[in-house]
Amino acid sequence: MTSQHVSEPSRRRFIRIGGLTGAAAFVAACAPSASPPPAAPASGAAPAPAAKAAWEQQWDRLVDAAKQEGKLAVTFTGAGAGYRKIGESFEQAFPGVTVEVTTFASASLFAPRVIQERNAGVYTWDVAALSINDTLMSLIPAGAIDPIRPVLFRPDVVDDTVWHKGFEFGFADNAKKWGYSYNWYKQGAILVNTDLVRDGEVQSARDLLNPKWKGKIILADPRTIGSTSVPLTGIRLKLGDEVVKQLLIDQEPVISRDVRQLSQWLAQGRYAMGYGVTDAILDDFKAQGLGQNLKHIDIPEAIIPQMTGIYAMNRAPHPNAARLFVNWFLTKEGQGIYTRNALLNSRRKDVPIIDPRLALDTTREYEHIGGTEAFLEPHRKTQVMARELFK
Repeated sequence: MTSQHVSEPSRRRFIRIGGLTGAAAFVAACAPSASPPPAAPASGAAPAPAAKAAWEQQWDRLVDAAKQEGKLAVTFTGAGAGYRKIGESFEQAFPGVTVEVTTFASASLFAPRVIQERNAGVYTWDVAALSINDTLMSLIPAGAIDPIRPVLFRPDVVDDTVWHKGFEFGFADNAKKWGYSYNWYKQGAILVNTDLVRDGEVQSARDLLNPKWKGKIILADPRTIGSTSVPLTGIRLKLGDEVVKQLLIDQEPVISRDVRQLSQWLAQGRYAMGYGVTDAILDDFKAQGLGQNLKHIDIPEAIIPQMTGIYAMNRAPHPNAARLFVNWFLTKEGQGIYTRNALLNSRRKDVPIIDPRLALDTTREYEHIGGTEAFLEPHRKTQVMARELFK
């Protein structure tokens, strides 16, 4: 503390303070005079910048640390060029960090590879966007995933008011810590070729059992790929196992794990309808003039709200870049980039709906929600049934 020099009070000064006596008078006399008001800033001078909040300082340090690592490896369960564009957007937002994006049609294809690599002492990925199914059943027991709750710190990410159904709803596992669900969309519509399917011919799951469609339905493999097994689970829960068995056996659908190939076949008009074909892939074919006659038709019994979670990989090779990406991805900016490229709706209220057809009623309480631990057992039962049927 800077010291202040106080001159010795004179006799004349004591007389002027009249009513004060003794020590009190001395203290009053010795008190320093009021400091002059601060000089007004010169015209046009910029005001001093406000001190950054603690989280902003933390964010700045994280950005610097991520740039020192220089790389990020992230995987998405999905297909299409849009996911790589998400990585490119992150690179533009944080120059100096190179993003390597890989995609898998299903978490069931990603999980075995991760476990095999880890057994060999190889740690490739930093962040993964996955369904909860194989994450809970294999990756977490294998120690391949770290809890994501401690990773989230930005106020605009943990804000309860910006998420449909609140922030906590995004933790889809019962422990409320492993992954965070960022999207929220309706799954269950079947994609039909309108040259082969007339208006009104397919309105329910039972219509799919019409002998007319035998051998004319394509499905992404329901034993492993959720874009088929999730709507089939909805049908099974509402209409019973037999309807699903008839669809998978009697209708002789074409089954494949190559989602791009299925999309191409449907776009070319080789089949009448199918499950498991994504808009992100179809857009690639539509740009070539294919698939203009394709249309989504809701199958009421198959409709299931669906969510996907983002997970932090254990022993990530670039932990700071991973933490930066997770927080950025869940911001308004990150989710806007995600929806525009993946063509799926975000749970964030401040991000515009990208596909009204997939929009869910946020005021409704759904009995079953895909991508949650509660949905894990009925979904697993559908996949087991498919494996038994296809033996």
